[in-house]
Amino acid sequence: MVETPDWKARYRDAIREMEDQERHWRELDRALRRLAGRLCTLSLGMAPTVDVELTKISRQVQDEGTKAAEIEELIKALLHAVTTNDQPRGRWTASCNAVAQLLERLSTGALPDPAMQALAAEIASVDSDESLARLLTRAADLARERGEKLEKERASAAAMLTQVTQRLEDVAGFLSGSKADWKTSQDAALVLNRQVLSEVDGLSKEAVAATDLEPLQALVASRLESISGHVREFRQKQDRLFVEQAQRAEKMTLRVAELERQTRDLSSSLEKERQRARIDVVTGVPNRAAFEERLNEEIERWKRFRTPVSMLVWDIDRFKKINDTYGHRAGDRVLREVATCFANRLRASDFVARIGGEEFCTLLIGTDAEAALRVANELREAVAGLKLLFHGQPVRVTVSCGITTLRDTDTGDGGAIFERADAALYRAKDGGRNLCIAA
Repeated sequence: MVETPDWKARYRDAIREMEDQERHWRELDRALRRLAGRLCTLSLGMAPTVDVELTKISRQVQDEGTKAAEIEELIKALLHAVTTNDQPRGRWTASCNAVAQLLERLSTGALPDPAMQALAAEIASVDSDESLARLLTRAADLARERGEKLEKERASAAAMLTQVTQRLEDVAGFLSGSKADWKTSQDAALVLNRQVLSEVDGLSKEAVAATDLEPLQALVASRLESISGHVREFRQKQDRLFVEQAQRAEKMTLRVAELERQTRDLSSSLEKERQRARIDVVTGVPNRAAFEERLNEEIERWKRFRTPVSMLVWDIDRFKKINDTYGHRAGDRVLREVATCFANRLRASDFVARIGGEEFCTLLIGTDAEAALRVANELREAVAGLKLLFHGQPVRVTVSCGITTLRDTDTGDGGAIFERADAALYRAKDGGRNLCIAA
């Protein structure tokens, strides 16, 4: 008789083995879930979008009921967030912000530098240490050139001050000489007076003592001749003194005229430099320094007359994409075209300036909020209608705008009105761009 296999025993052994394996896999699954959770926690902080996906995974792996397919989908979402996250930009954000602040300080202030302002506008395109290094090198070159220019101006001013000092010394010498001449003239007059009085007194005494007419006549004639001699000598001295004073006065007049000419030239040169320092080198419209100056003037005028003043803050939509696609020359052309479009459609009393990067600001004088919104939309449509070609391709340029008007609370440096208009601009950008919103 053939012995029947103990299939029941073998089945029980298989069941026990499967239970042991299942227990082992459960322990391994828990360990892997704990490991995944800790790795997600340690990885937080890379980027906001990545942190969201890591948090989702961390929560799901703690739930033992989560299926592998669900975790697989979460991992795919995490990989997408990591690959789409703009790591170069994040890496250079702090450095670029610091460089932007440095360039902003170098390009504004008491002596704004349009070239440095143009360089500051390029910071948005920096995406590597090489481009940042090139930009810093150019900034250093501009700073050196500016230092050399300031040194030349300082030397020129020092030479001018030396000339002024010399002219002032000449004037002081002339005045001192005139005072000495006046003292000499006064002393000569006193001497003449004493001499004449002495002659007259002697003549009086001799006239009283005289007993004969002929000797008295001779004495009188002699005394009168002596007096005439003293007067002639006095007049000769006065004539020489007058000639010397006239020569000195003419010489001083020429020196003062030269000093006045040099002063006018210096004043004209300083005014030209001041005007150039307030013009944006790329667009030809006023820059941020000129804008801040004009804004302060309009605030003070508004306090006195309460004439409405509206502020329009503009931003060129997707300007960085134009720079990246067609190059900085194309970007500069867009800036010029937009600035010209604004300037040609504003009144002489209005004001437009480029305040940095692709941002412009417009002040509408005597214009309330309703009219300002209408003007803003007209300008927006005019920009959208510009016909621009780059590399043979038509490029449509649009702008967004934030609008506000001066209020009783807008005092000081105008920071409140600008922040209000800027906030409205961001709402226009978030609303889809090519839009004007009033605040």
